[in-house]
Amino acid sequence: MDTSATYFDGQAAAAHTVTVETTQSGLAFVLPSGTEISWPYNDLRLIDKPDIYGRFVLTSLSQREARLSISDDTWLAFLDTRAPDLRSNDVRARARGLWVIATATLVVSAAVAVVLLVPGLSIVIGRAIPPSWVEQIGEDVVAQFAAGERWCTGTGGTNAVAQMVRPLEEAGSPDFHLIVRVLDSDAINAFAAPGGRIVIFRGLIDAAESADEVAGVLAHEIAHVIHRHPTEATIRVLGSWIFFRAVLGDSAGSAGTLLIAFAHSRENEVQADRTALTLLRETGIGSQGMAAFFERLTDVEVESGADRIPSFLTTHPPTGERLRAIEAARVQPTTVRPALTAAEWKDLKAICDV
Repeated sequence: MDTSATYFDGQAAAAHTVTVETTQSGLAFVLPSGTEISWPYNDLRLIDKPDIYGRFVLTSLSQREARLSISDDTWLAFLDTRAPDLRSNDVRARARGLWVIATATLVVSAAVAVVLLVPGLSIVIGRAIPPSWVEQIGEDVVAQFAAGERWCTGTGGTNAVAQMVRPLEEAGSPDFHLIVRVLDSDAINAFAAPGGRIVIFRGLIDAAESADEVAGVLAHEIAHVIHRHPTEATIRVLGSWIFFRAVLGDSAGSAGTLLIAFAHSRENEVQADRTALTLLRETGIGSQGMAAFFERLTDVEVESGADRIPSFLTTHPPTGERLRAIEAARVQPTTVRPALTAAEWKDLKAICDV
């Protein structure tokens, strides 16, 4: 019995595609480097339950910081029969994990002090932080941002989000598994947090005139994830304070402060635009929706004045130069397909109605 999986060692950002095989004693796989790894059944622990794609994440007590992402939930039923403590909440493992994270946070905190003195060092540090830590930071940041707010969970709308995300994620192959949520807020906004966490606001979906426009914004946020901009921005803007508070589960500040952290530089926005256009072209969606959405919001900015700028523009400044670059770089795929069917678009628009 074997399946394809994605392996993170918890020490470096690289993701490795491996073939996992079952043995009498556990799971076995070989890294591209030739290193053989075995995880005994007794040491297996379930970190993330299956998502809407059937993808779940495992770790092993023998490699506490490593992660193995498997996209076949039939394997979970099999492992339930072989791994007696698969779903166990191992208190000692959790305590050790927190100790490791706390120690790492102190290291990051010291490094951030240097970032303030050496411009650009946040990029180096952001790419050196182990993926498992970045994911936890992202989860905590999103949870703190949404504290007291309501997540939109309509079944049809959730399926529509998954349908939109899947091809873009496959085309971009980010280091992190994408988790996209819709927040019940009037704000016309979206942002990517560290670790592949993306939040879309209901107000943005309401303001969009087509699914292709939402797909354009989503592609832009996925591009930020691909380039690790959210992690770098968090280090650069909020420094060691937010990392220390977020990793240890304490308050990381107000929602407004968090959004400021994810306001990217012009260079990062241009890089994300270019990558988003590539993703849209490769998935066959095309960039017409992305351009239309940005242009319409920019018109609102010009007509309304700075005090009424839609919040998406405050964290994603669409300079005339960027808009011209989007227009110039637009290359429609040979066959253009809508991001969603009419029925799926209707479901997405109603995702918060439940």
